[in-house]
Amino acid sequence: MKVSEQLSRTVLLCRDYVSDGLSDEEIRQQFQGIRVLFISDLRNLSSHSGQTALTTLVSLLSRMGIQIGLQMPDVEMLFAQPPFSGGASLLRALISSSDAIVTGATVC
Repeated sequence: MKVSEQLSRTVLLCRDYVSDGLSDEEIRQQFQGIRVLFISDLRNLSSHSGQTALTTLVSLLSRMGIQIGLQMPDVEMLFAQPPFSGGASLLRALISSSDAIVTGATVC
């Protein structure tokens, strides 16, 4: 599936808030040009709630084509966090989702 198809709903949702002069491609490029850095500590990632909050944010932003950086300790995944998999490591599970949810949406 092409990135234009993967981000088509996101672009449609933006149409009410952006200039009519912007093309769909320009909107996609703007989303794909955003970089977000998630920083967390061991205390927050040691709880199921903390892990769920992080995986939810990573999933939502990846679905918008946004580039994600992670600065966090490598902790064991306490429970399954779909759509992420990758064994016992939360960090590895998140990084392995790079480019898998939306083409070009990296997690590193």
